[in-house]
Amino acid sequence: MKAFPYKYLIPGAGIIGLIFLVLPVIQAQGLPDDPQGFERGGMFPDAPARTPQALENFEKRFVDIPPRQGKQQIDADDFRDPFFFVRGYQADAREVLKPGTTVDGIRFNSYKDSKGFIEKFYRNSNFTLGDVFGRIRLVNKEGGCLVCHRGISEISENHKFSCTQCHRGKRDGKTIETAHRGMISNPSDYEHAPRTCGKCHADQIEKVNKSLMATGRGMIEMTRQAWGAPPLKQPKIPQANPIPKSSEGSPAEEDPKTPPWTYVSQNHPVDDFLNKKCLRCHVSSAAPHRPGDFRATGCASCHMIYTNDGTTLTRDRAIQSVLQKKGGNISDRFTAKYAANSLNNKRGYPLVHRFTVAVPSVQCEHCHNNNGVGNEFEGLFGLPARPKPFRSQVEGNDPVLYGRKHEFLLPDIHREKGMHCIDCHGIEEIKADANQYPTLHDAVQVRCETCHGSNSKGPEGYMLVEADPRAEALLTKNKLNPNLAKKIKMGDTVMAGPTGQPLPHVLYDQGKWILYSKVSGKPHEIPVLKNLKKMPLAHQVAEHMIAVECSACHARWSASEWGLHAIAEPDANLENWQDWNFADPVLQ
Repeated sequence: MKAFPYKYLIPGAGIIGLIFLVLPVIQAQGLPDDPQGFERGGMFPDAPARTPQALENFEKRFVDIPPRQGKQQIDADDFRDPFFFVRGYQADAREVLKPGTTVDGIRFNSYKDSKGFIEKFYRNSNFTLGDVFGRIRLVNKEGGCLVCHRGISEISENHKFSCTQCHRGKRDGKTIETAHRGMISNPSDYEHAPRTCGKCHADQIEKVNKSLMATGRGMIEMTRQAWGAPPLKQPKIPQANPIPKSSEGSPAEEDPKTPPWTYVSQNHPVDDFLNKKCLRCHVSSAAPHRPGDFRATGCASCHMIYTNDGTTLTRDRAIQSVLQKKGGNISDRFTAKYAANSLNNKRGYPLVHRFTVAVPSVQCEHCHNNNGVGNEFEGLFGLPARPKPFRSQVEGNDPVLYGRKHEFLLPDIHREKGMHCIDCHGIEEIKADANQYPTLHDAVQVRCETCHGSNSKGPEGYMLVEADPRAEALLTKNKLNPNLAKKIKMGDTVMAGPTGQPLPHVLYDQGKWILYSKVSGKPHEIPVLKNLKKMPLAHQVAEHMIAVECSACHARWSASEWGLHAIAEPDANLENWQDWNFADPVLQ
């Protein structure tokens, strides 16, 4: 019997143009006697080709453009007409525009007014199990924890430990109470990580503890500055000693003994605001239990994948039993009324009990949303808080994500082509030291010109040779990712990053640069500016190429609204706000 005879995309958060099929809930009964069925049957034995398909009626009408006045000639008065340049010389605008098309002929991702369609968009995660996890194997043992947890999958080929080595507890306990005594649900949470993950990955724990994700320095300092609060004082740090480049090729970093950047509340009104709203975005803080926000903490906040609705495909009998008793797979989980109860909702579960380094964008967006970089990448614009309508129970059935309704705009071009966040942003950015980089923007290293070059110069190359210790380390690291294991080999030329470190998923092949997605393995040929047959006019202006960010022209849209719009009231009057819709669970 095959363990996963499904050939569908996994539900989660959105890509336009992929068909969503609802996965059946896996029941605890009828588990295969052969726990290796995963491996023998493969992930998707009859998987269809991943060809994007157009959704029907995927368009929204424009506002009506009034026809031209009945005149024989154009005069100066026509240029006062705001629709003149849209309509052009046509008398009827219907001959110029079609629903779902911009003035310059580019189709945009609008939608048919259907709650069902919007929920499909929110559910779709844009990845498949085989791409992200490779082969999933069930634990082929008996006794101990597996008396109850039979059917659980191996956490990783490189973590073949006993359950209690990470989760603690008592393997030989005769009751649930004794077996779970001292158990740690999430060993990678930062409270436990130094004693669990840190036994093998102490350097990574040190990096993450200092990172912007863990300290929230940029978010804290920018918010405090906006509220007029005095700067935070940090304890004096001894002069850091630069250390050599690591085997992965990352640039020189500060001495690991440098303490992390710290934040201590100063009893300013902004500190109360930070504690209630912003600081819950830390990888060390639990997330609200609502669509889009389900995730774990610590290392698992990135490496343990959750879908947007928090449902799981685990075959763990114990988890399936809990879900059946508590109604874990809730049909109306994407509704506004469910999201409004996020502080009391049942927890979500990871998709499967398995680590991955092929982290899809949907996982990043569990934190990076709220009309920031994640929403811009997906083409979502979250609507602001507003008074509730008279019939609030009707609105309560509307689908929401991250606690908000959205308008659907164009996704980022890289998203549209099938790329994911980690295809551009590497570990040096993700784990950037907050002592060295005050904000996320400061930590960004990869630039548009890193891959696309300039008018006169192409990307830099880096040849992998056996004499270079970094080459072997990079290839070994690639083997951990099921999408890169066989793509790059010794002797190949890969792209060099902005600080000289090699990018082991971008290959120079037959005169072309090919980026292999870390999440899907899909090859993307990179267009190089200097190879264009005709240079765009804007690129011929030297100052444009020097002083203007590429995104100033090439970003399809940008809200850049980071959730910092707040009204400070000296005396809280909750009655004034009780009939408003807020995405933040604390304010509901």
